[in-house]
Amino acid sequence: MAKFITVAHIYLNSEDYISAIGESDDIKLHTEKQMLETDDGESFEIIEVIDAGDMPLASEQVMRLRQARNILLNLRTRDGYELARSVDEQAYELESRIDLKMNRGAYDYGMIMRVLKEIMEGKNPIDH
Repeated sequence: MAKFITVAHIYLNSEDYISAIGESDDIKLHTEKQMLETDDGESFEIIEVIDAGDMPLASEQVMRLRQARNILLNLRTRDGYELARSVDEQAYELESRIDLKMNRGAYDYGMIMRVLKEIMEGKNPIDH
């Protein structure tokens, strides 16, 4: 049987950080008990509990991703280009809320070349 990893975000309203950790642990225990075959190696792991108030806005995240993309393109290496394209795809998904795995035709693959051209002209495009 094939193994899979499921990534999920659980949003909790808690009194404080310690309470959020406790509630997360309760969710883990309940999920393992009710839904998983732990004897067969299935498990539920809490990776991180963070204060959602500290999360940057989606627009800020898109801007940061595009800045990273531009830095990678400035390296002018093949690996930098490939990674920049992947980062640009993530920025597009975040901004448009379109899952590219489900809709590959939605992303403009020519955009990265236009951005690269602008960077080579000394510009630093963030808006696209």
